[in-house]
Amino acid sequence: MTPSNTGNGQSSLESAASAYFEETDTSDWSYQGFLKALKPFCASSGRGSIEDRESLWRKNFRTCLKKLSEDTKQGPQNDLSSERQRVAKFLLKQKKSDATFFWRNLDLKIELAEQQAIVKRKSQIDGLELLDTARIQQNDVLISELVLQTRKRPRLTKKFPEKEKEIGSEQQIQTRVTKYQRSIAPVIDTQVEKWREAVNDKEFLSPKWSLEHSENEGEEGPSGKVQRQEIIISEQHVVDEGDHEGDTQQEPDLSESLPESYVVHNVDVVATLKERQKLGNYDERTVKIMFQSNVWTTLKKETYLAQCMPSDEVKMWLKDLDTELIDNVETKLLLLPTAIMRQPSSVELKFVLRVYENFVDSWRRNPNPLLDFNMSEDTQLILVVAPILRYLFGDRYLIKFGETGLVASSFRRNQTPEVTARRRMGQRTDAIVALRSHHEQEFVVCELSGPPYANDLDHFGDDKLKIQKGLKDVLDLIANRYKRGDVKHFKKIKVFGLQVFGWKVHVYAMDLQYKALYRFAEIMVINIPRLLEECLWMTPMVRAFLSVKEWVEESVKALEELANSAMRNDTEFFTSPPTS
Repeated sequence: MTPSNTGNGQSSLESAASAYFEETDTSDWSYQGFLKALKPFCASSGRGSIEDRESLWRKNFRTCLKKLSEDTKQGPQNDLSSERQRVAKFLLKQKKSDATFFWRNLDLKIELAEQQAIVKRKSQIDGLELLDTARIQQNDVLISELVLQTRKRPRLTKKFPEKEKEIGSEQQIQTRVTKYQRSIAPVIDTQVEKWREAVNDKEFLSPKWSLEHSENEGEEGPSGKVQRQEIIISEQHVVDEGDHEGDTQQEPDLSESLPESYVVHNVDVVATLKERQKLGNYDERTVKIMFQSNVWTTLKKETYLAQCMPSDEVKMWLKDLDTELIDNVETKLLLLPTAIMRQPSSVELKFVLRVYENFVDSWRRNPNPLLDFNMSEDTQLILVVAPILRYLFGDRYLIKFGETGLVASSFRRNQTPEVTARRRMGQRTDAIVALRSHHEQEFVVCELSGPPYANDLDHFGDDKLKIQKGLKDVLDLIANRYKRGDVKHFKKIKVFGLQVFGWKVHVYAMDLQYKALYRFAEIMVINIPRLLEECLWMTPMVRAFLSVKEWVEESVKALEELANSAMRNDTEFFTSPPTS
């Protein structure tokens, strides 16, 4: 029952207050204890100022004491009633005690419940979008199959009369479309309408709703994760229950050629994850506890990437610079522009000099723009991230900044046979590094997780998942574009994610070594110096970014080998690559 201040709610409050004094020993009576016993009623009384709520509930406490004292005077006198009367009088005369801590703690708990309700609402909105998208795509696929079969019938029956009966299967496809529209589509429509109503429901965000419905969550509606599983299973069932004609099936992509088992210390990693997923309690955050320590250690070692050694010219320059910076930092940094104007012989040294110049320019300003605690995400991108990426990859790669749509994500979202369908943009990404050739194939995605001084952990977690999805889409697009390629070259390809959080850059890598098993790992964390006193961080920072570029170069070589092998296996390859 939900407490309130009127009607049955008022009687419930009085009953709870009476129960406190009846069930609690007189020696334990106190204003603090009274508030704790009636905490649910305190939480439902509103979110006014602490002073107003303190005044209201202290008045309630004193009213109960006065009533208790009067009831004791009117009733029969005994030892218990005399003791209750004495304690009630004492508490009425007692000096007020401070309950500010109780109200602050209560406000924090209410705020936490509201945040949990907001997160739950977002997941259910995601489920709404997923249901709606799945319904539209499934309907388009089935109808397009019917149209395709109808167009092929006159041409093929004229050439092969004996196949007229076989190709006449559009009637079966029509039956499948009708079955979908009559049985499955209404179920999905019902769920979609249910979530649409929930989106606009103001009670949806109240902590009361969160507490009351947490136990019945399974009855109210499936979570976002369960919804995704149901959609996949339902879609597969609809496609498979009709006849399977080779003419309408697409050629499987390269990932289908990968090995299905991944055995480490006699443990099949893929089978273990699939088994946990079938049980319904699969959670990416608990992957580590599914395996023994020796298995997990081996899995971590296989994702390790060693930093590359810079050229001798760069090593000597960095060594000399660090030595001189310790002795006389100002003099050495003043000579940087002159060193850059000499046009260094190697691209690596050119990158190092330009990055140093960019940071020195910020350090020497008064005030230092990197110490602006109101700095926005876009400002950090312009001052720090964009120059590093431009100097590092600008010689060969195409760099896109500013909430640009990821091509690989757009390809996945637009996989529909309906030519007239409205094209959907890929997920928005802060920065993307792609090749100028090979259809602008993407290799690096970069996300800035909020303003550098905000320390927004929720934004960090969301962006990390966003990077995972983006890198998965990139690998899937490569596997789709080079279906006839050699799988050994595909297994060498890694794609990378850069996540800037505060003044650290988290470097991630993802590859696809085994069927349906995307390995995603954090390779290293790079510190970004903000002021002159942190200038010795520059050497490990530039070495780390040079390593990232070297890893990308190795993956690009593997991509070129994959493309060549695909062209050898199919001379018609690349004549009509997948639109992206």
